[in-house]
Amino acid sequence: MKGSSNSYCCQPVWTVRIGVERAKMKALILLLGLMPMVSNASSACSIVENEDLSAVIEAAAEVKAMVESDSDYLKIGRKFSPKAQKEINSAALEPIDFNEDKHKLDYYTLGNIEVETKDVNGSRGIATGSAIKIGKSCVLTTAHTLYESGYQEMQSSNKGEFTGNIVFIVGSGNDAKRHKASVFFQMTKEGVDFKIINYKETRVADGFERIVKKRVFPGHHDLIILRLENYSDQYFKRILVVNPKKLFNGVNEDTGIKISCHGSPIHMTSQTYSSCKGSDFKWKQENARVFADDARSLNGVYTNAVASEGMSGGPCYLSSEPGQVFGLLSSGRMRDHKNNLELPDIKFDKQNYISGNVRYVGLLHVLDERLKAELGYGLDKIPENCK
Repeated sequence: MKGSSNSYCCQPVWTVRIGVERAKMKALILLLGLMPMVSNASSACSIVENEDLSAVIEAAAEVKAMVESDSDYLKIGRKFSPKAQKEINSAALEPIDFNEDKHKLDYYTLGNIEVETKDVNGSRGIATGSAIKIGKSCVLTTAHTLYESGYQEMQSSNKGEFTGNIVFIVGSGNDAKRHKASVFFQMTKEGVDFKIINYKETRVADGFERIVKKRVFPGHHDLIILRLENYSDQYFKRILVVNPKKLFNGVNEDTGIKISCHGSPIHMTSQTYSSCKGSDFKWKQENARVFADDARSLNGVYTNAVASEGMSGGPCYLSSEPGQVFGLLSSGRMRDHKNNLELPDIKFDKQNYISGNVRYVGLLHVLDERLKAELGYGLDKIPENCK
């Protein structure tokens, strides 16, 4: 996504300064202080024997351990202020090690998209996001990555032609491969799938303000399937279709459900770690949580997952079903009035979710229903129909 009040963006807080006497927090502060930002990164990088990345991974392990159990998670709200929680959450992300058995398939399926979109003055810009392969030739990502600009042409047909270039990038470093893509299925009914708003946009470089038109997609509608052109392989992730009512049936909203989310958040990919660029890696957060559907069913389900610009379209997995994508990171309240990144509180408070800088995950049930209604088959049949 391009920068907005609801986009994933900006820079992390690297040092935690919390006036508490607790061994874990002291260790975490120490680890966070070891995360440097240096230049001259190489494109050929490994997680192994990288001291800077080891510090990042160790800090993420500390955060993960702090919220592993429901009882420990509940203590977070009592022990730490919202500000402290946001700072702790800044260490929750870590690079994915594709040599781990549980992540070997991710190397071939988790990627980024680059989309050429039209701006207010007719100029072309590049929007970026994360994406996941769900068929031999098909990729799932967020619709707003393609269509957030109200000046980008959009056809109402579910297989409408996109007027800019779309590229799916999978792999990393020197092994990254770029595949041209086109729209396979989209949900683009105005008033149902999106609305157009006038938005005051502030340019970070000089503070210049202008009013622009934007499309806003509700989280469960903020999905689009792309087909890779002239490319197919056997690698893809299975999906899990579940509606919010079923997902949260019997779930304690105070503790929610544990999840993991993957993608390319700019506040990690824009950094460097020893001789490595953050963009040489894909990133993950384990032991994040989802809590409930948005009260107005507009944005998706609430999550405390750490996300920033570039993470839109990143797949999320239930901890109980780690091999199946159940939703995508879609949007969130994350910039303050000065356009600085505000990470979410760890402890979710439905009564105060706005100041908690909550993020949202869009589930797949609406897309599944629309596929069945308009094409005659659901997401489970995408591997055999999108090829």
